[in-house]
Amino acid sequence: MNATRGELPRWNCQSKKDQRLLEQWTNEQLDLLYEPTASDLQSELEVMNDDNYNNAVSKDSSDTWLRGRIIRAIRGHKASANERKLALAMGIEADEAPSFDVLIQLIGNDLQSSRFALRQLWQLVHSPPPKGKKNNRGRKRGESRPSDFSPLERDALSDAAQDMDRIRAIWKRRFGKMNRSERQPPTALEIAARRNGVDEDKLRSWRSNR
Repeated sequence: MNATRGELPRWNCQSKKDQRLLEQWTNEQLDLLYEPTASDLQSELEVMNDDNYNNAVSKDSSDTWLRGRIIRAIRGHKASANERKLALAMGIEADEAPSFDVLIQLIGNDLQSSRFALRQLWQLVHSPPPKGKKNNRGRKRGESRPSDFSPLERDALSDAAQDMDRIRAIWKRRFGKMNRSERQPPTALEIAARRNGVDEDKLRSWRSNR
């Protein structure tokens, strides 16, 4: 017999089946948090018919495309000898250097785009050297490390960490308890990791460093 949304599973799991039912029930409670209400659907319909909203979405898509072109001009351009010389003068040691001609055309007189390009240039100047090259200094706070997570993995870990908080809030509200030990699975971390397809140890590390 499966646990339903209105039926509480056992908190003190006495078997693998009890553990499975608790995890299944918990995931169902999480799913309920994302189910749209009638009010949500009505609001979405109103927004879709709002010209101001549609114009804002169109502008955002255009801005995203422009930012992508700026990043490619800064990081994805094979540098000529003169461009490498200019890049070295800026402190950038790489086979690829900013294409300043393209960059100027993209930015034009737009202040927001200029600021975005400057941030990208600053990050390029301060990025750590490629593997095998030494810069005679330790890693500063905030700099990338070889062990850093990929962007997709960071998103999944962030979602899993938020699910952990939601799981504990659900348990606290329905059971009056919110923590389960590793000796009494499933824990909030285990459920959140499986739900989001991430490694438990990586999620534990992600949580401990934030």
